[in-house]
Amino acid sequence: MAKDFIQVLALGDNEQEVFNKKLRSNKVLAKLATLSRTDDCEVAVESCGMSHYWRRECEKLGYQTVALPPRFVKAYLQGEKNDANDARAIAEAALRPNCQTVRLKSIEQQDLALIVNQREGFVQTITQFSNRLYQMLQGVDEELDKRLAAKAERNEDSRRLMSLPGIGPITAKAPSV
Repeated sequence: MAKDFIQVLALGDNEQEVFNKKLRSNKVLAKLATLSRTDDCEVAVESCGMSHYWRRECEKLGYQTVALPPRFVKAYLQGEKNDANDARAIAEAALRPNCQTVRLKSIEQQDLALIVNQREGFVQTITQFSNRLYQMLQGVDEELDKRLAAKAERNEDSRRLMSLPGIGPITAKAPSV
C-alpha cells in the first residue's frame, strides 16, 4: 500500500478482473463504495502498518477484509514487482483455502504497539550509547593510568613505595601530589 497511490483490483464471478487501476489514495474509498458486490465480497490487502487503517475504513463501507503477510503474498507474485502484479498476487493468495491472515488491530492496539516499539528502540539506543561511553571512559582511565605509571617510574620515592607488596603507581604517586 503506497502513500499516494493504491492499486485497486476487483474480481468478479469466475475470478475475472472487473477493475484494475491505480487510484489516488483519497479516491479509493469512493471507488469501493461504487462497486457492486455480494455479501461475501472481501477486500484483501498485504499486511503493513497502513493496512489496518484501510481495513477499518473498508469495513465501514460494509466489506469483509483480510490482510495477508507479505511472505505469503510473495509466493503468488508473477512477473516483475510492481503495483499491478502485487495486487494480482494479493488476490491470488486471498483466494487460496486456509490462507494465512493477520488479525485486524484497533487504533488503540496500533498505538500500544508503536509505544512498545519506540521504547524498545530507545532502550537499545541507550544501551549502545552507554557501551560507547563506557568504552570511552575505560580508554581515558587506561591512558591516565599509563601516565601515572610513567611518572611513578621516574620518581625515586614512588619506585621505593612500589617495591612494597600492594602498592602500585596510583598509590605511590599520591603522597607527591
